[in-house]
Amino acid sequence: DQVQLHLLATHPDYQRHGAGTRHLDWGMEIALKEKKPVTLFGSPMGTKLYTELGFKLLDHVTVQVHGEEEKVSLGVMVYDKHLL
Repeated sequence: DQVQLHLLATHPDYQRHGAGTRHLDWGMEIALKEKKPVTLFGSPMGTKLYTELGFKLLDHVTVQVHGEEEKVSLGVMVYDKHLL
């Protein structure tokens, strides 16, 4: 039982201005009210932000579209105030 945040993105014009943190705060507030952990898959760029906000990196998964050479490694992350 969890609150899963996915497809969080910030337009480049608003990066490094707190927009991403506000998105996370919204999801984390819901999770805290419901007493549930927050989970997400973090891009290499996003993982730094999530770690700074208290998320724990559990593992990595590699995502690759069938037939394509390009792939990305995503961090599997969780935030649970009750575990901190």
